[in-house]
Amino acid sequence: MKRHLLALALALAPAPAGAQLMTLGYGAGGAGAAGPVTTYAVAPLLLAGSTNLSASTNAYFPLQGGGSSVLSVALLTLAQAQTPMPTYGVISNLSAQFNTGITTGTYTVTLMQNGSTTALSCAASTGVQSCTSAALITVNLGDALAWQVAPSGTPTAQPSAFQISATFASGVGNEAPILAGGTGTASPGGFAQYIPFQNSFNPNLTESASSTLIPFPGTIDHLYYTMDAASTGGGQYQIRIFKNGATTTLTCTTAINGQSCQDLVDSFTVVAGDTISVQICPSNSSTCPAGTQPSGQWPQVGVRWQAGGTNNGTANSYPLMSISAVQPTSAATRYGPVVGSFSNVSTETDLNTVPLNYFVLSQLTASISPSPSTSKTFTLHQNAAVPVGSNINCTITNPATTCTSSFLFDKGKLFSLADSTDIQVTGTDTSVTWMKYSVVANASSYVGPADVSASFFAGGDLYYGTRAFSAGCATQGCNIMNLTRASDSHNCDVYPTSSGDMGNVVGCSTPADNGTAVATWCNATTCNVVEWYTQQTYTECTGSTQCHISQATAAKQPVLTFNCIGGKPCVTFTGSSSQFLQSGTTSAMSTSGTQFFAAIADRTANFSTGASISGQGTGASPCCANGYGATTNQAVLNNGTSNAFQTASDSVMHSLFFLMGYSAVTTKVVGDGLVSVDNVLGALQSSNGTRVPSTSGTVTLGASNATTQANFLTGNIAEWFNWGNATLTTAALTALCHNQYTYYGMATSC
Repeated sequence: MKRHLLALALALAPAPAGAQLMTLGYGAGGAGAAGPVTTYAVAPLLLAGSTNLSASTNAYFPLQGGGSSVLSVALLTLAQAQTPMPTYGVISNLSAQFNTGITTGTYTVTLMQNGSTTALSCAASTGVQSCTSAALITVNLGDALAWQVAPSGTPTAQPSAFQISATFASGVGNEAPILAGGTGTASPGGFAQYIPFQNSFNPNLTESASSTLIPFPGTIDHLYYTMDAASTGGGQYQIRIFKNGATTTLTCTTAINGQSCQDLVDSFTVVAGDTISVQICPSNSSTCPAGTQPSGQWPQVGVRWQAGGTNNGTANSYPLMSISAVQPTSAATRYGPVVGSFSNVSTETDLNTVPLNYFVLSQLTASISPSPSTSKTFTLHQNAAVPVGSNINCTITNPATTCTSSFLFDKGKLFSLADSTDIQVTGTDTSVTWMKYSVVANASSYVGPADVSASFFAGGDLYYGTRAFSAGCATQGCNIMNLTRASDSHNCDVYPTSSGDMGNVVGCSTPADNGTAVATWCNATTCNVVEWYTQQTYTECTGSTQCHISQATAAKQPVLTFNCIGGKPCVTFTGSSSQFLQSGTTSAMSTSGTQFFAAIADRTANFSTGASISGQGTGASPCCANGYGATTNQAVLNNGTSNAFQTASDSVMHSLFFLMGYSAVTTKVVGDGLVSVDNVLGALQSSNGTRVPSTSGTVTLGASNATTQANFLTGNIAEWFNWGNATLTTAALTALCHNQYTYYGMATSC
C-alpha cells in the first residue's frame, strides 16, 4: 500500500507549465515493472463555503458540500466538521478562493487530519484573494478529515461565499469518497431523518427532499458513520443508505451510547438517474428497532464510490451532485454550485473552483418535483458564463420530471486550475418544491487541439483526426473513424482512449470484434478508412447532420497507417488510385469572414505535381483548396483565384496552417491568402482582394474537390480542421502548433 501511495504522490507532483497532466498508474508490481497499467481515480473535493467567517476564531468545514450562505454556516468545532474517510489515497492540490479582496489580515486554509494540522495549507493575505498548495497528504480508512479556516490580523470580512477545493487520488484503483454531513443534530425529535451526499444542510424528514442524483453507473460500499460526540441516554442510531427512496443492504448501527459504526461488507449498484441519501434512525423511532431515544449529535458519513464502467474510454468517472435546500423561487434565473446546496441566489457567488489542470465536466442530469408548469433549463457554466463551444444543458418541460444533456452535443468541457463552475437554472415557475442536478467529473491527462484556445472552439466547424479533438472527447468517447478490414471485410468504429489516442474498435459488424485494440484488430492486414468522423458537434451538412467524410468505393478508400508520425497513426492516400474522402453538401464554408484550415500532413511522391490535402466548394474552381504546389518543397493555398505559398519540405510531416480572410485586421492573422509551415508564416497574398467562400459545397480530403477529382494527394494526413469566421491571433496559432508538436513528437516547441 505504501508503494501505491508513493507512486500516486509522485504522479500528483506539479507538472511544468504547458506539460501534459500526469500519469495515474504504473506497471503491475510497482513503478517501472512490466505489466498492465493501473488506472487510479482522481476526484475533485469541492466546498462552496459559508459567508460567516470569523475574524478572530477558527472555522471548520467538511471536505464536501456547502453552497448556501444561509444554510452552510461555519461549524464551531472541529469535531462537528470531521468526515470519515471510506478509502485510501492522497489529498493534494488545495485551492482556496475568497470572493472579496483581502485588504487586512490573513486567512489560512488547512486540511485537518485526525485532529491535527497537515502540510496541505495555504494563506491568503493582503492584496490576495486566493491561495494554493501542492503538498501531498496520505489518508487512510477511517481518518477524520476537515477544512480549517484560521484568521489572523483581523482579516477582511467575506460577505459572499468562498470556495475550497482539492483532489483525491485513490491508492487502490478506481475508487473515491462520497461524503455527507449535516449542519444540525441527528434526529433530535426521535424521528427518522435524512441528509444528502455532497451537501451541508440540516437533516430533513422527507427523503426525496434530501436525496442526490447519480449521473453515472457505479458501486457504493464502505459505509463509515461518525458523530462529534458519543450519544447519551442509553440509545443508539441505525444508519441506512437509501437508493431511490428505499433502504439498501448498506447499513450499520452504533453501539448504545456509541459514536460511530461501519459496514465494510455490503454494497449496491446505481445507474444514471438513481438517487441516494442517508437515513439516520434513532432507536426509539417506529421505523427502527425499538429502544431509547439517543441524544442528538452532529453526523458525518462517508461511502466509497467505484465507477461501474468506462465513460466511453475511462473508468475515472466521479459524480458531482447538488440539491435545492429551500423551495426554488419563481424568478427566471438562479445559480447553484455543482456540489452543495442550491439556494436561489441571483448572482453567481455560490460557485466551485477547479483544483487541478485538468478536469472534464459532462453529462448534466437534472430532476425536479413536481413537473414544472412550463419548463426549467439547467446549464453548466464556466467562469460565470456558458463555456465557449459547450452545449452542456438540458430542459425539463411539462409533464416530464427529468432531463439529461444530449450525448451528441455534450462531449464534456475541460476545466483548468482555478476555473469556477456552477449551474444556471432558468424558467419562471412557482410550482417546484425541490430540484436536484449532477454532472460527471473526469480527471484528464490529455489536452486536445480544441482545448488550447477558445478561438478554435468559437468558430469551429469541422475536425477529422486520428486522435481525440478535445479532453471531453477523450473522456466521453467521440467516434474517430469507421474502418473495414481487408482480410475479412469486418467493419468497426474506433473510439479514443482517455489519453486521446486511437483505442478500441466498437459497433462492429461482427460482435466478437468489439473491444479489441484497433492496432491489434488491423494487425497483419489492411484497414481501409470508410468514413472519417468529424468530432465537432456542428450540424452543417445536408439534413442538419454532422459533416462526416466518407468513400463508398473500396479502391478509392485511403488506409489507416500505424506508427506514421511519432508512433502515432495517420491516414494514407495513394494518388494513383484516386483516393479521397468527401462530405455531403455543407454550409460550413459559407461565411464571409476568416477561413482557417490546419493539417498535420506530408507529400511522399509526385513532388512536381500539385497535390491537395483538402478542397472545399463545388465546380472547376472551388474555394479554398490547400496542400502542395507543382514545385517541390512547396505548400500552397488556393482561394479559387490565386495562390499563396510557403516552403515545406516534401516527405516530412508538417504542422500546416492555411488562412484566408477578408481584411488585414491587426488583431487577426488574416489576409486573402497566407500559409504557415511549422509556425513560420509565408508571404501575404492579398492582391485579389476579398474572396467570399462558396455558399454551399462539399469538403474533400485527398483531392481538390469531388467535381473535378484533380490534384490527388500521395501522402499522409494525421488531422485536418476548418474554422469559419474565427478570431485567430499569433498566440493562438502558436499554442495549437505546440499542442500538435507535443502530441505527435515532432519537436519540443514551435
